[in-house]
Amino acid sequence: MAVDKKPTAAPAAPKVELKPVLEAHALDVTTIGLLAAMVMLNLLIPFILKGDQFAVAAFPATMFILAMTVALIVFVRTIPQSNLKMIIYMVAGFAVYWNVGSVYATLSVGGAGNRGPFILSRTDDLRSLSTVASLGMASAIALLISLADRPQRATMFNMMGLAIPVFGLVSGHIALKSSGTALGFILMMALWAVTTFMVAKGLGGGSKTKYKTPEKIKAGLRGALLGLPLYLVMLVGFLIADNMFEQGTTISDAARGVFRGGNMANIGIYLGAGVGLYVVFQLIVVAVVMLIYDGVLHGMGIERQLLKSGDVRFVRRVEAASAQAAVKKEEKKADPFNPLLAELKKLSKEFDKVDRLNAAQLVNRYKSEFEILAQKNPQAPAKADAEKLLKEIEGMFEKKFG
Repeated sequence: MAVDKKPTAAPAAPKVELKPVLEAHALDVTTIGLLAAMVMLNLLIPFILKGDQFAVAAFPATMFILAMTVALIVFVRTIPQSNLKMIIYMVAGFAVYWNVGSVYATLSVGGAGNRGPFILSRTDDLRSLSTVASLGMASAIALLISLADRPQRATMFNMMGLAIPVFGLVSGHIALKSSGTALGFILMMALWAVTTFMVAKGLGGGSKTKYKTPEKIKAGLRGALLGLPLYLVMLVGFLIADNMFEQGTTISDAARGVFRGGNMANIGIYLGAGVGLYVVFQLIVVAVVMLIYDGVLHGMGIERQLLKSGDVRFVRRVEAASAQAAVKKEEKKADPFNPLLAELKKLSKEFDKVDRLNAAQLVNRYKSEFEILAQKNPQAPAKADAEKLLKEIEGMFEKKFG
Protein backbone atom coordinates (compact mmCIF):
# COMPACT_ATOMS: atom_id res chain seq x y z
CA MET A 1 0.00 0.00 0.00
CA ALA A 2 1.41 3.37 -0.97
CA VAL A 3 1.72 5.90 1.78
CA ASP A 4 1.52 9.61 1.10
CA LYS A 5 4.39 11.42 2.78
CA LYS A 6 4.59 15.13 3.34
CA PRO A 7 7.97 16.63 2.52
CA THR A 8 9.89 17.29 5.70
CA ALA A 9 11.43 20.71 6.22
CA ALA A 10 15.18 20.94 6.73
CA PRO A 11 16.18 21.58 10.36
CA ALA A 12 16.56 25.26 11.15
CA ALA A 13 20.11 26.56 11.46
CA PRO A 14 21.09 26.67 15.12
CA LYS A 15 21.01 30.10 16.70
CA VAL A 16 23.91 31.27 18.83
CA GLU A 17 24.15 33.59 21.77
CA LEU A 18 27.13 35.50 23.18
CA LYS A 19 28.20 34.32 26.61
CA PRO A 20 30.44 36.81 28.50
CA VAL A 21 33.71 35.46 29.90
CA LEU A 22 36.37 37.03 32.15
CA GLU A 23 33.68 39.23 33.68
CA ALA A 24 34.08 41.07 36.98
CA HIS A 25 33.33 38.92 40.00
CA ALA A 26 34.12 38.85 43.68
CA LEU A 27 37.80 38.31 44.45
CA ASP A 28 38.60 34.71 45.25
CA VAL A 29 41.63 33.11 46.86
CA THR A 30 42.90 31.70 43.55
CA THR A 31 42.97 35.09 41.79
CA ILE A 32 44.63 36.78 44.76
CA GLY A 33 47.21 34.00 45.01
CA LEU A 34 48.11 34.07 41.32
CA LEU A 35 48.47 37.85 41.21
CA ALA A 36 50.52 37.88 44.42
CA ALA A 37 52.80 35.18 43.01
CA MET A 38 53.24 37.22 39.82
CA VAL A 39 54.30 40.32 41.76
CA MET A 40 56.57 38.45 44.20
CA LEU A 41 58.38 36.53 41.46
CA ASN A 42 59.14 39.75 39.59
CA LEU A 43 60.45 41.34 42.77
CA LEU A 44 62.42 38.44 44.23
CA ILE A 45 64.00 36.57 41.30
CA PRO A 46 66.65 39.28 40.71
CA PHE A 47 67.87 38.75 44.29
CA ILE A 48 67.60 34.95 44.22
CA LEU A 49 69.95 34.77 41.22
CA LYS A 50 73.03 36.77 42.14
CA GLY A 51 76.37 37.56 40.58
CA ASP A 52 77.62 35.31 37.82
CA GLN A 53 74.66 33.01 38.31
CA PHE A 54 72.33 35.87 37.46
CA ALA A 55 74.46 36.97 34.52
CA VAL A 56 73.91 33.55 32.94
CA ALA A 57 70.25 33.12 33.91
CA ALA A 58 69.06 36.74 33.63
CA PHE A 59 67.52 36.58 30.18
CA PRO A 60 65.63 33.24 30.42
CA ALA A 61 64.53 33.89 34.01
CA THR A 62 63.31 37.42 33.31
CA MET A 63 61.52 36.50 30.08
CA PHE A 64 59.88 33.48 31.72
CA ILE A 65 58.56 35.57 34.61
CA LEU A 66 57.37 38.32 32.28
CA ALA A 67 55.64 35.69 30.12
CA MET A 68 53.84 34.46 33.25
CA THR A 69 52.86 38.05 33.93
CA VAL A 70 51.37 38.31 30.43
CA ALA A 71 49.23 35.24 31.16
CA LEU A 72 48.07 36.42 34.58
CA ILE A 73 47.58 40.16 34.03
CA VAL A 74 44.25 39.55 32.24
CA PHE A 75 42.77 38.35 35.53
CA VAL A 76 43.10 41.88 36.95
CA ARG A 77 40.18 42.90 34.73
CA THR A 78 37.93 40.54 36.73
CA ILE A 79 38.38 42.65 39.89
CA PRO A 80 35.17 44.66 40.40
CA GLN A 81 36.65 47.50 42.51
CA SER A 82 38.09 50.11 40.14
CA ASN A 83 40.40 51.72 42.73
CA LEU A 84 41.78 48.36 43.83
CA LYS A 85 42.30 47.39 40.20
CA MET A 86 44.31 50.57 39.58
CA ILE A 87 46.51 49.90 42.63
CA ILE A 88 47.18 46.34 41.45
CA TYR A 89 48.15 47.59 37.98
CA MET A 90 50.59 50.07 39.52
CA VAL A 91 52.09 47.47 41.88
CA ALA A 92 52.39 45.03 38.99
CA GLY A 93 53.99 47.74 36.86
CA PHE A 94 56.57 48.50 39.55
CA ALA A 95 57.36 44.78 39.92
CA VAL A 96 57.68 44.26 36.15
CA TYR A 97 59.96 47.25 35.60
CA TRP A 98 61.94 46.33 38.71
CA ASN A 99 62.59 42.98 37.04
CA VAL A 100 63.52 44.77 33.78
CA GLY A 101 65.84 47.03 35.78
CA SER A 102 67.68 44.01 37.15
CA VAL A 103 68.69 43.02 33.63
CA TYR A 104 69.78 46.56 32.76
CA ALA A 105 71.81 46.81 35.95
CA THR A 106 73.47 43.39 35.76
CA LEU A 107 74.09 42.81 32.07
CA SER A 108 74.71 46.29 30.70
CA VAL A 109 78.32 47.18 30.02
CA GLY A 110 79.99 50.49 29.23
CA GLY A 111 81.22 53.83 30.43
CA ALA A 112 84.49 54.88 31.96
CA GLY A 113 84.42 52.32 34.74
CA ASN A 114 83.14 49.51 32.45
CA ARG A 115 80.33 48.78 34.88
CA GLY A 116 78.03 51.74 34.36
CA PRO A 117 74.39 51.53 35.40
CA PHE A 118 71.91 50.61 32.66
CA ILE A 119 74.28 51.10 29.73
CA LEU A 120 73.97 49.13 26.54
CA SER A 121 77.15 49.74 24.59
CA ARG A 122 78.21 46.22 23.67
CA THR A 123 76.20 44.46 21.00
CA ASP A 124 78.67 41.60 20.60
CA ASP A 125 77.54 40.13 23.92
CA LEU A 126 74.17 38.44 23.23
CA ARG A 127 73.28 38.64 26.92
CA SER A 128 73.21 42.42 26.66
CA LEU A 129 70.34 42.12 24.16
CA SER A 130 68.13 40.90 27.00
CA THR A 131 67.88 44.51 28.20
CA VAL A 132 65.87 45.70 25.19
CA ALA A 133 64.09 42.33 24.93
CA SER A 134 62.81 42.58 28.51
CA LEU A 135 61.80 46.21 27.91
CA GLY A 136 59.84 45.05 24.85
CA MET A 137 58.13 42.40 26.97
CA ALA A 138 57.03 45.05 29.46
CA SER A 139 55.58 47.09 26.57
CA ALA A 140 53.68 44.00 25.41
CA ILE A 141 52.14 43.70 28.87
CA ALA A 142 51.07 47.35 28.69
CA LEU A 143 49.44 46.76 25.29
CA LEU A 144 47.67 43.70 26.69
CA ILE A 145 46.26 45.82 29.52
CA SER A 146 45.10 48.39 26.98
CA LEU A 147 43.35 45.66 24.98
CA ALA A 148 41.87 43.81 27.94
CA ASP A 149 40.88 46.80 30.06
CA ARG A 150 41.44 50.49 29.35
CA PRO A 151 44.37 52.43 27.84
CA GLN A 152 44.40 54.74 30.88
CA ARG A 153 45.18 51.79 33.14
CA ALA A 154 47.97 50.68 30.83
CA THR A 155 49.40 54.19 31.16
CA MET A 156 49.42 53.94 34.97
CA PHE A 157 51.09 50.54 34.69
CA ASN A 158 53.80 51.90 32.38
CA MET A 159 54.55 54.98 34.44
CA MET A 160 56.13 52.60 36.92
CA GLY A 161 59.12 52.50 34.55
CA LEU A 162 60.76 54.59 37.27
CA ALA A 163 61.44 51.27 39.04
CA ILE A 164 64.22 50.47 36.53
CA PRO A 165 66.83 52.73 38.19
CA VAL A 166 65.38 52.04 41.64
CA PHE A 167 66.62 48.45 41.34
CA GLY A 168 70.11 49.77 40.56
CA LEU A 169 70.07 51.84 43.74
CA VAL A 170 68.77 49.02 45.98
CA SER A 171 71.15 46.42 44.50
CA GLY A 172 74.21 48.64 44.84
CA HIS A 173 74.79 49.22 41.13
CA ILE A 174 74.22 52.91 41.78
CA ALA A 175 75.93 54.68 44.66
CA LEU A 176 74.75 58.15 45.63
CA LYS A 177 78.14 59.63 46.52
CA SER A 178 77.13 63.28 46.36
CA SER A 179 74.23 65.66 45.87
CA GLY A 180 75.07 65.61 42.16
CA THR A 181 74.63 61.86 41.89
CA ALA A 182 71.39 62.09 43.88
CA LEU A 183 70.09 64.66 41.40
CA GLY A 184 71.23 62.47 38.52
CA PHE A 185 69.37 59.51 40.00
CA ILE A 186 66.16 61.54 40.35
CA LEU A 187 66.46 62.71 36.74
CA MET A 188 66.99 59.11 35.62
CA MET A 189 63.81 58.01 37.43
CA ALA A 190 61.87 60.86 35.82
CA LEU A 191 63.24 60.07 32.36
CA TRP A 192 62.31 56.39 32.64
CA ALA A 193 58.81 57.21 33.92
CA VAL A 194 58.14 59.68 31.08
CA THR A 195 59.67 57.37 28.46
CA THR A 196 57.51 54.38 29.41
CA PHE A 197 54.54 56.76 29.76
CA MET A 198 55.01 57.86 26.14
CA VAL A 199 55.31 54.23 25.05
CA ALA A 200 51.98 53.47 26.75
CA LYS A 201 50.32 56.46 25.06
CA GLY A 202 51.47 55.14 21.71
CA LEU A 203 50.30 51.62 22.47
CA GLY A 204 46.82 52.65 23.55
CA GLY A 205 46.18 55.50 21.13
CA GLY A 206 43.55 55.21 18.44
CA SER A 207 40.59 52.88 18.11
CA LYS A 208 42.25 51.00 15.23
CA THR A 209 44.65 49.34 17.67
CA LYS A 210 41.79 47.34 19.12
CA TYR A 211 41.05 44.59 16.66
CA LYS A 212 43.32 42.90 14.12
CA THR A 213 46.82 41.68 14.84
CA PRO A 214 48.52 43.95 12.24
CA GLU A 215 46.91 46.95 13.93
CA LYS A 216 48.25 45.82 17.29
CA ILE A 217 51.73 45.48 15.77
CA LYS A 218 51.42 49.03 14.40
CA ALA A 219 50.52 50.12 17.93
CA GLY A 220 53.76 48.52 19.15
CA LEU A 221 55.76 50.45 16.54
CA ARG A 222 53.95 53.69 17.41
CA GLY A 223 54.74 53.15 21.08
CA ALA A 224 58.42 52.52 20.32
CA LEU A 225 58.68 55.68 18.19
CA LEU A 226 56.93 57.87 20.76
CA GLY A 227 59.32 56.69 23.46
CA LEU A 228 62.39 56.86 21.21
CA PRO A 229 63.38 60.55 21.67
CA LEU A 230 63.54 60.23 25.44
CA TYR A 231 65.24 56.84 25.19
CA LEU A 232 67.90 58.52 23.05
CA VAL A 233 68.27 61.21 25.69
CA MET A 234 68.72 58.46 28.29
CA LEU A 235 71.39 56.74 26.21
CA VAL A 236 73.38 59.95 26.39
CA GLY A 237 72.44 60.29 30.03
CA PHE A 238 73.72 56.78 30.73
CA LEU A 239 77.17 57.75 29.49
CA ILE A 240 77.15 60.83 31.68
CA ALA A 241 75.69 58.98 34.66
CA ASP A 242 78.37 56.31 34.41
CA ASN A 243 81.11 58.90 34.90
CA MET A 244 79.11 60.69 37.55
CA PHE A 245 78.29 57.63 39.69
CA GLU A 246 81.78 56.18 39.30
CA GLN A 247 83.64 59.33 40.26
CA GLY A 248 81.05 61.17 42.36
CA THR A 249 81.37 64.26 40.15
CA THR A 250 78.69 66.74 39.13
CA ILE A 251 76.56 66.29 36.03
CA SER A 252 78.40 69.05 34.13
CA ASP A 253 81.84 67.63 34.94
CA ALA A 254 80.72 64.12 33.95
CA ALA A 255 79.30 65.45 30.65
CA ARG A 256 82.55 67.20 29.79
CA GLY A 257 84.43 63.99 30.54
CA VAL A 258 82.26 61.96 28.17
CA PHE A 259 82.56 64.30 25.19
CA ARG A 260 86.22 65.13 25.67
CA GLY A 261 89.02 63.47 23.72
CA GLY A 262 87.56 62.88 20.28
CA ASN A 263 85.28 60.08 21.42
CA MET A 264 82.39 61.10 19.18
CA ALA A 265 82.73 58.19 16.73
CA ASN A 266 82.38 55.62 19.50
CA ILE A 267 79.51 57.58 21.01
CA GLY A 268 77.76 57.64 17.61
CA ILE A 269 78.11 53.87 17.25
CA TYR A 270 76.83 53.39 20.79
CA LEU A 271 73.79 55.62 20.22
CA GLY A 272 73.01 54.10 16.82
CA ALA A 273 73.18 50.56 18.18
CA GLY A 274 71.09 51.48 21.21
CA VAL A 275 68.36 53.16 19.15
CA GLY A 276 68.23 50.38 16.56
CA LEU A 277 68.04 47.58 19.10
CA TYR A 278 65.41 49.44 21.10
CA VAL A 279 63.05 49.88 18.11
CA VAL A 280 63.64 46.40 16.66
CA PHE A 281 63.11 44.55 19.92
CA GLN A 282 60.09 46.65 20.89
CA LEU A 283 58.49 45.75 17.57
CA ILE A 284 59.49 42.07 17.50
CA VAL A 285 58.59 41.22 21.09
CA VAL A 286 55.26 43.08 21.00
CA ALA A 287 54.38 41.45 17.67
CA VAL A 288 55.17 37.94 18.92
CA VAL A 289 53.21 38.41 22.16
CA MET A 290 50.20 39.80 20.26
CA LEU A 291 50.26 36.90 17.80
CA ILE A 292 50.22 34.48 20.73
CA TYR A 293 47.46 36.52 22.40
CA ASP A 294 45.25 36.39 19.29
CA GLY A 295 46.02 32.69 18.83
CA VAL A 296 44.97 31.87 22.40
CA LEU A 297 41.71 33.82 22.05
CA HIS A 298 40.95 32.10 18.75
CA GLY A 299 41.80 28.67 20.14
CA MET A 300 39.47 29.20 23.10
CA GLY A 301 36.68 30.54 20.87
CA ILE A 302 36.75 33.92 22.62
CA GLU A 303 36.01 37.21 20.87
CA ARG A 304 36.93 40.68 22.08
CA GLN A 305 34.36 43.46 21.77
CA LEU A 306 34.95 47.17 22.28
CA LEU A 307 31.85 48.85 23.71
CA LYS A 308 30.80 52.45 23.07
CA SER A 309 31.56 53.25 26.70
CA GLY A 310 35.22 52.40 26.08
CA ASP A 311 34.99 49.21 28.12
CA VAL A 312 36.03 45.86 26.71
CA ARG A 313 33.99 42.67 26.81
CA PHE A 314 35.14 39.14 26.05
CA VAL A 315 32.46 36.74 24.76
CA ARG A 316 32.22 33.17 23.56
CA ARG A 317 29.65 32.11 20.97
CA VAL A 318 27.50 29.24 22.26
CA GLU A 319 24.40 27.61 20.85
CA ALA A 320 21.36 29.10 22.51
CA ALA A 321 19.44 26.74 24.81
CA SER A 322 16.13 27.65 23.12
CA ALA A 323 17.73 27.00 19.74
CA GLN A 324 18.96 23.59 20.86
CA ALA A 325 15.45 22.65 22.02
CA ALA A 326 13.95 23.92 18.75
CA VAL A 327 16.40 21.89 16.68
CA LYS A 328 15.65 18.74 18.65
CA LYS A 329 11.93 19.37 18.30
CA GLU A 330 12.34 19.91 14.54
CA GLU A 331 14.35 16.71 14.22
CA LYS A 332 11.73 14.78 16.14
CA LYS A 333 8.94 16.26 14.05
CA ALA A 334 10.72 15.39 10.81
CA ASP A 335 11.03 11.65 11.63
CA PRO A 336 9.06 9.71 8.91
CA PHE A 337 7.76 7.19 11.48
CA ASN A 338 6.13 9.87 13.64
CA PRO A 339 2.74 9.92 11.82
CA LEU A 340 2.53 6.09 11.95
CA LEU A 341 3.62 6.12 15.60
CA ALA A 342 0.86 8.61 16.42
CA GLU A 343 -1.81 6.39 14.77
CA LEU A 344 -0.50 3.28 16.55
CA LYS A 345 -0.71 5.05 19.90
CA LYS A 346 -4.28 6.08 19.15
CA LEU A 347 -5.25 2.51 18.16
CA SER A 348 -3.55 1.15 21.28
CA LYS A 349 -5.67 3.39 23.52
CA GLU A 350 -8.96 2.66 21.69
CA PHE A 351 -8.36 -1.02 20.89
CA ASP A 352 -11.14 -2.22 23.22
CA LYS A 353 -13.70 -0.25 21.16
CA VAL A 354 -12.69 -1.74 17.80
CA ASP A 355 -14.39 -4.84 16.39
CA ARG A 356 -12.46 -7.83 14.96
CA LEU A 357 -12.84 -6.85 11.26
CA ASN A 358 -11.71 -3.23 11.69
CA ALA A 359 -8.90 -4.27 14.05
CA ALA A 360 -7.58 -6.79 11.52
CA GLN A 361 -7.73 -4.24 8.70
CA LEU A 362 -5.92 -1.58 10.76
CA VAL A 363 -3.20 -3.99 11.91
CA ASN A 364 -2.53 -5.17 8.34
CA ARG A 365 -2.51 -1.59 7.07
CA TYR A 366 -0.06 -0.40 9.72
CA LYS A 367 2.21 -3.41 9.15
CA SER A 368 2.37 -2.59 5.45
CA GLU A 369 3.11 1.06 6.16
CA PHE A 370 5.81 0.09 8.64
CA GLU A 371 7.53 -2.23 6.16
CA ILE A 372 7.57 0.47 3.44
CA LEU A 373 8.93 3.11 5.83
CA ALA A 374 11.50 0.67 7.23
CA GLN A 375 12.89 -0.02 3.75
CA LYS A 376 13.24 3.67 2.95
CA ASN A 377 14.35 4.88 6.40
CA PRO A 378 16.18 2.03 8.16
CA GLN A 379 18.03 4.41 10.53
CA ALA A 380 15.09 6.60 11.57
CA PRO A 381 15.09 7.20 15.35
CA ALA A 382 11.35 6.45 15.80
CA LYS A 383 11.50 3.14 13.89
CA ALA A 384 12.20 1.07 17.02
CA ASP A 385 9.34 2.68 18.95
CA ALA A 386 6.88 2.08 16.06
CA GLU A 387 7.99 -1.55 15.70
CA LYS A 388 7.65 -2.20 19.42
CA LEU A 389 4.18 -0.65 19.60
CA LEU A 390 3.04 -2.55 16.47
CA LYS A 391 4.04 -5.85 18.11
CA GLU A 392 2.17 -4.89 21.26
CA ILE A 393 -0.99 -4.21 19.19
CA GLU A 394 -0.61 -7.57 17.44
CA GLY A 395 -0.41 -9.20 20.86
CA MET A 396 -3.53 -7.36 21.96
CA PHE A 397 -5.31 -8.61 18.82
CA GLU A 398 -4.33 -12.25 19.51
CA LYS A 399 -5.35 -11.95 23.13
CA LYS A 400 -8.77 -10.40 22.36
CA PHE A 401 -9.78 -12.22 19.16
CA GLY A 402 -7.53 -15.27 19.07
